[in-house]
Amino acid sequence: TPVSTPGSSDEPLCPFLLRPRRSCGGRCGSPRDREGAMDYFASRSHKVDGDRRVIASQLERDAQLHKRYDEVAAQNKARGREDAATFDYSALVAENHKRDRVQKPEEKLDLPAWVNRMNRGGKVQGFVAVLIVCKKSGKIVSVSPTVREILGHEPDALLGSYLSTLFVNTETVQQLLQNDYSDCTNMVMLTLPDGKGNCNAQASSAGERHLALEVEQLNTNANVEGMWQDHQLVRDTIDKLQDVFQTDRLLQLASEEVRLIIGYDRVMSYKFHEDWHGEVVAESRANEGIESMLGLHYPATDVPVFVREQLKLNRTRTLYDTHHAGFELINLVGDEDSIRPEDTDLRRTISRAAHPCHMQYLSNMGVRSSFVIGILVDHRLWGLVACHHSAPRVPCHQQRIACEFVIQSVSSRLGSLVEMQERKAYDNSLAAQARLCELMLAKETAWLQALVQPTGTSMLAVVKHSSGGAVVFDSGQISTVGHVPAHLDIQNIIKAVVPAVEVDVVYHVDTLVNLVANADALSSCVAGCLIVSIRDSPTPFKIVWFRPEYINTVHYAGYAGAMQEPEGFMGPRTSFEAFKQIVKFMARPFSAAERASALALGSLASDMSSSDAATHGTSSLLRLNEERMRSRSDCIAMAAELTRLVDKASAPIFVLDKTGIVTQWNDTCRRITGWTLQNVAERPLAQMCTLDSRVTLQRVLQRCLGGQDTTAFELDFSSADFKASPAPVQLLLNATARKDISGDAYSVVFIGQDITSTKDALMQCQRIAEDYRDLVSNGAAPIFGMSLDGKTNEWNKAMAAFSGKSAREVVGRDLLGRVFHSLLKPASKSGHARLQQMCAMAAKGNATEQIEYSFRNASGKNAVMLLSAG
Repeated sequence: TPVSTPGSSDEPLCPFLLRPRRSCGGRCGSPRDREGAMDYFASRSHKVDGDRRVIASQLERDAQLHKRYDEVAAQNKARGREDAATFDYSALVAENHKRDRVQKPEEKLDLPAWVNRMNRGGKVQGFVAVLIVCKKSGKIVSVSPTVREILGHEPDALLGSYLSTLFVNTETVQQLLQNDYSDCTNMVMLTLPDGKGNCNAQASSAGERHLALEVEQLNTNANVEGMWQDHQLVRDTIDKLQDVFQTDRLLQLASEEVRLIIGYDRVMSYKFHEDWHGEVVAESRANEGIESMLGLHYPATDVPVFVREQLKLNRTRTLYDTHHAGFELINLVGDEDSIRPEDTDLRRTISRAAHPCHMQYLSNMGVRSSFVIGILVDHRLWGLVACHHSAPRVPCHQQRIACEFVIQSVSSRLGSLVEMQERKAYDNSLAAQARLCELMLAKETAWLQALVQPTGTSMLAVVKHSSGGAVVFDSGQISTVGHVPAHLDIQNIIKAVVPAVEVDVVYHVDTLVNLVANADALSSCVAGCLIVSIRDSPTPFKIVWFRPEYINTVHYAGYAGAMQEPEGFMGPRTSFEAFKQIVKFMARPFSAAERASALALGSLASDMSSSDAATHGTSSLLRLNEERMRSRSDCIAMAAELTRLVDKASAPIFVLDKTGIVTQWNDTCRRITGWTLQNVAERPLAQMCTLDSRVTLQRVLQRCLGGQDTTAFELDFSSADFKASPAPVQLLLNATARKDISGDAYSVVFIGQDITSTKDALMQCQRIAEDYRDLVSNGAAPIFGMSLDGKTNEWNKAMAAFSGKSAREVVGRDLLGRVFHSLLKPASKSGHARLQQMCAMAAKGNATEQIEYSFRNASGKNAVMLLSAG
């Protein structure tokens, strides 16, 4: 969604380098500066999020979009309208990309001014009170109008005052002023004077000399029970994540759990592709009446470059009300500690208002509030979770933290899954190359035909696409596999993509527009291609992969008729239409991994084309097999490290296969049970369990292998040395299934603790309790008892004989209001009052003195007792 983000410096910025202009000598917008921008993003992210040219071009598109929006908004304001309803977002986005394709002269932009506006100043939202404070003096130099409602002070009264006078926690305030917020924020709880209560305050850098303090009212509904429920939700969610082995299921679970925590109408998980465009890959809705966005693709301009950087910094972005433009900060003027509005950096604040373009976009969707959480994988913005609600709303601090923590866990799990998928793809590529090498060795003179054989393994297995094709172009001879164009078109495409004077080995394009005359007619078959040119063989040749138009492989899951958007309207369907215009006649980009695999296959084919093909081919096959073994060795080494950690764990841990055979048995299990790994390995665990526990073990195995974890169950193990220790060893255990990359369970892990001594102590306590009950029940003296709620809970035989009332008649009844009132009437009111006082003191744990108590028994005779209580 079109939005804007802030930046950080206190000097005018170069639009690409994002650092003071003197750093680039004032050369803003030159090609060399675009290279500098890439260095900036690389240093900040450890990995450049896309191709260098993609980032530079995207920055310019973002600027063009906002410039045009502002122009339309200004024109409409002059006509008495407050928005930019006539802003044709789809047409402008498509036009910007068209300009890139045909290489038209760029429209001149004041990029430094645009960057400054994106990074500094701006409005703030109304759910917090914003204070800009000079770090050296502690003086408040800027405030938001909301200080009146949240802090109870007039804005003018706060300007020029000192932060330490505003809160009771003077030491905490002093620490806030002394901290360095160059790359972090700090959340603290502050107390207002005069009993006005507590509030949350987040501090962040507002410039070199100033900090921004955002004060938020505590959510009165977020009581201890609510916080505990959020904690439970987060903990349960993290447990669920560990059992997910598919990316789409992981993101669906993330969407559902985040919506459960914050209660918004719709939560979407959004993935960024390599060309920077986004796709909604998972969604959770409060009800079926809310329109589905699942499957929609959006152009990269919907989430500009600076927004992506902001999500890397802050992880979250909150928008309280799309119908409210926000508040301007009120500034202290003429003071040495003051700061100009255009110099105030609100980049790390949670309350900076979004760009009006973004506000209108959401408002057009019927969204009044939003909450966005970035998904970071390996320091890259992999995607985001977007939450939409139909009413003004902001999650409380606890909910924001809970959601952020859930998504951090999702990011970690997603990183593992992505790594597993990349490793699997790499292993599959190595296997395909090895198989093709074997086939080429077998073909001898016709070895190139092995790459394009119609059945079995072909070069399509190296660079996959469900509806693509591949070609071997050898001395004018064309051999094909899969869906490819006519031979004449193939020759024209290769001639257009590969220059007459070749300087590279790999050439790839995502669109044939401006390269081939009939690109539009060919797009259903080939819109992009990847070519590996082999020039160092006796007969130069090329191997080529084709991909069809991207839009042919994109589907939208939304239903027709819901929220129709007129022409020029800015909304999700408009974005989807813009995306379709952008990718028109374009193929899905070839990834770096796919290009590397293609180059590897080209190297293999080059070896086979040499004069000593058999020797080189055999050598290549050995190299591929060594690489496959090395990949497997890495996995084996990782598994060995995990095994070592399990073996040395302080808790008893063991692993069973699907049939109940022991495959792992750590040192703690050996120490507790006396059974060594040699005793139990390759044996059914049931042989070491007592008869009753064997039934439990079988049930747990079935549940875990069926996908249901089992917790808090007990197993009793026979001691290895029965003569020395005949009593069984008792373990309290949890069990969970191990799953392969396909999600199929192949073993069950048991983790627990030894409760043998605890059980012995519990049984001892039970024996003492039984002895106590026998003593009370059969004691010679009358004994009765009362629970804390005043009910009779003990009435021994002696008391029954003394009073004439059996235990059945009195137990469970109110002792003072029923038993010693209507059933056994007290002799006097004063005596009954003394009994009530004794019971009250004993219930509180206080010592009591003996009293004499008289009542009429069941026979109507006067009975007197000397009572003591405790």
